[in-house]
Amino acid sequence: MHYQPYMDAIYKRFSWERCLGFVTEIYNNDHWFRTSSFLKTADFCAETMRRAGLSEVEQMQLKADGTISHGGWVFPTAWDARAARLTLADNPDTVFADYEQIPCSLCMYCPATPPEGVTAEVVIVEDFENAPDVRGKMILTSQSFGKAAALAKKGGAIGILSDFFPYYPGVRDNREQMKGVSRWEGGFIAPKNNPTGIFGFSLSPDKADEIRELVKKDPSVRLHAFVDAGVIEGTLPTISGCIPGSDPDAEEIFLYGHLYEPGANDNASGTGLLLELAFCLNEAIAAGELPRPRRTIRIVMGYECGGSAAYLAYHPERKHCLGVVADMVGAEVADNGVLGLWHDPMSNWSVLDSVASAMMTASRENYQPDFVWKETPFDAGSDNVISDPSRGMPTIGFVVCPTISYHSSMDTPDRMEEKVMHRNAAVVGALAILGASMNENDIPFLTELLHEQIERDCASAPEDKQKLWRYAERKAEAELIALCRGEQPQPVELGFELPAPPNESAARIPVRDRKGTVTGVDAPALAKSQWHPAWSAHMQLPVFWADGNRTLWEIACLYAIEEDQNDFMERLSWLTDYFEVLAEDKILHWKE
Repeated sequence: MHYQPYMDAIYKRFSWERCLGFVTEIYNNDHWFRTSSFLKTADFCAETMRRAGLSEVEQMQLKADGTISHGGWVFPTAWDARAARLTLADNPDTVFADYEQIPCSLCMYCPATPPEGVTAEVVIVEDFENAPDVRGKMILTSQSFGKAAALAKKGGAIGILSDFFPYYPGVRDNREQMKGVSRWEGGFIAPKNNPTGIFGFSLSPDKADEIRELVKKDPSVRLHAFVDAGVIEGTLPTISGCIPGSDPDAEEIFLYGHLYEPGANDNASGTGLLLELAFCLNEAIAAGELPRPRRTIRIVMGYECGGSAAYLAYHPERKHCLGVVADMVGAEVADNGVLGLWHDPMSNWSVLDSVASAMMTASRENYQPDFVWKETPFDAGSDNVISDPSRGMPTIGFVVCPTISYHSSMDTPDRMEEKVMHRNAAVVGALAILGASMNENDIPFLTELLHEQIERDCASAPEDKQKLWRYAERKAEAELIALCRGEQPQPVELGFELPAPPNESAARIPVRDRKGTVTGVDAPALAKSQWHPAWSAHMQLPVFWADGNRTLWEIACLYAIEEDQNDFMERLSWLTDYFEVLAEDKILHWKE
């Protein structure tokens, strides 16, 4: 077996016009980032799956109320927006923000103003430690909404205006690049803003500077804000469909892309690409250009992280063995971005990581000679968090991040690049069909790719890291062989000695009681603690090493080595406190 024919078959079937149409349709709904539009997206995706010939098309209606946990993630409250404007009070034709023109100029979860709107003075605040009186006023700042929210609530401000942008060297460097662009603020006093009533507008730097100039000339200048929006009852559906495998008892291949964000690259590109692959794969299988898979290929899309976790939690009867996440996959050069292959954690390394690297090299050699990518250690920034070993499903992600348009009104379909999506479709689709088709005859070829990858990773690694790579290699090979033979993988010994534990307490063994990423949901002790692990790879990795047999000391050592550190004692100290909090919330317990 070789993956290149799979890539070529999908590359030949790919339709740029069709794929861009999917991206555009999703963007046209989701860029309003309101629940009513999200539901239109869900209906469109389900209907497109049916047209592509997928089976078992389903929409899981997941309650979005800011309290219910779906697979360990809480969906924010459903919210709708109809109109919003920020203008000069004495001259309504001077407009600083208009939701109908730039939806990102209104902060998500913003509450409504009175029907006639509100008029107030503006106070510029950059030093929050020595802020002036803000009661009854609008705060204008270049700082984030998160920083301004505390002052607004405590000081009695009625609204926040911000032109905050995070900057990334060589990608998004300065305010000049973002003229006319508003940042998407997706977590403004979320998930419920009703108790405060504070509204928020995300301004472009040039519009914010216009207000600053007005305030300098006349500190009593007033603005008028009108917002027709608010929280509602609603759902955020997870949509799925599949290409059935010939063996209904075999494991499934899981492909995921997230919806419900306002950008074309982030993330209409990922879901648009998966919809295109639904057509490409079915067409190529029907034409005999690809093998009919033995394992089912399941395409799933929904809310980021929560949608994938919910699907796995609510469908425990479906055995998933390998996963691929298509996140931001639509633009690179046009977006000052580089495609990242986000790998599995070393505690759950798989042959998928090695095959994906090989396919990236092949796509440069055969499709795009100027293709540049980067290999990224595990990151907890997308749905690849389902690669948590407790789920038994190694999962890699494809993500172009950061980009100049990231989380902003700049992220539009006209920035999508045909060669990028064409190439990425070939890689993601080939990974799916390879995973769904591989059998015992493919073991030599796949293990050779695995060994080549590990040799490259060991070449520049320190001695302890090399030993850990060898463990990851043996474990991945054992799991590959078991999968291809339809067997259960046998445990693999670490194969090298760690330092002796410094004390009896360090020899305790934590046992996980919950599958999936630690988020703090239904975890009051964790919520009150200093630990906030949901989006932190650093905080997830030690939990991933907790397999019910390793001691706290072993976890501290392995986790340090994975992060290229040797601060074993320091990590043991804070991991002891962290795991005690997890135990208090019954996320894990200590083995007797």
